[in-house]
Amino acid sequence: MRIELDDKHVLCSDKWCCWVMEKRIEKKTGKPYEFRITGYFHSFEQLVLDHFNQKIVGSDAESIKELAREVKAAKEELKTWIKNASSAAE
Repeated sequence: MRIELDDKHVLCSDKWCCWVMEKRIEKKTGKPYEFRITGYFHSFEQLVLDHFNQKIVGSDAESIKELAREVKAAKEELKTWIKNASSAAE
């Protein structure tokens, strides 16, 4: 399965697990490629929770206000993913 989550992320799965690929452009050649940005998870819910946690744990925020902005942005990104994945399932 391949579902476009937003303009640069694709949800992929096989019969055992799911993962997210990020669309990127090769700097030297300008050719597009995909890079896996998550681990392999048995459910979409596990994948979303882990991706959210990784964004927070990997934050460079130096204040609670800055971290709050990053949390809000991460939530909005994941809401879009869930909406698009749900639409594809219908």
